[in-house]
Amino acid sequence: MARERIFLSAASAQFRDCREMLRSDLQAVGAEVVVQEDFTQHPGTLLQKLEDLVAGCDRVIALVGSHYGAGPEDGAGLDGVPPRSYTQWEYHFACGERLD
Repeated sequence: MARERIFLSAASAQFRDCREMLRSDLQAVGAEVVVQEDFTQHPGTLLQKLEDLVAGCDRVIALVGSHYGAGPEDGAGLDGVPPRSYTQWEYHFACGERLD
């Protein structure tokens, strides 16, 4: 049986320690856990890389707090979409939204 792949989404400034503890606990029960820092470099924007990373996971756990987090530079998102942090983009990718 394949291990479930889980993406942990969180604004690092606020939840890095919590995310790492949760990652450790999930790995201890056999899950493959992925965070933004795990992706490998390939052509494309950071936003495209996050979209691919989230799409390749079975589940997404979003740790939501009061920090907005970093976001893409102007023009890196979709036309007509309000500015979002990378963490907000991860949530929308998990809900099925795509850049194209």
